[in-house]
Amino acid sequence: DSFWLGPSYQRSSCYIGTKIHFPYGRTPEYIDYFKMVESLMLSYKGRPHWGKQFNIPTKYFTSVYPKWDDFWTLVDKYDPKGIFQNAFLKRIRNS
Repeated sequence: DSFWLGPSYQRSSCYIGTKIHFPYGRTPEYIDYFKMVESLMLSYKGRPHWGKQFNIPTKYFTSVYPKWDDFWTLVDKYDPKGIFQNAFLKRIRNS
């Protein structure tokens, strides 16, 4: 993977997907489950899927993405007014 924020950038990786069943008419207790899975993945320096829900602080990203700061330097250079940034990008950058 040559994308600076790619899950397998500069390392061998495997992908683990987790699912939860939502029975008709009921909402299962899933928040604690996904917190536990996230904690487990982070203990192995896992990188999240950018299109999935997660609660990871910016400090963690700087530890697992070698080009994290370089990426944001380019964002600032080519989008100084933040026109192409959204709430998600602002959250992962400043959490």
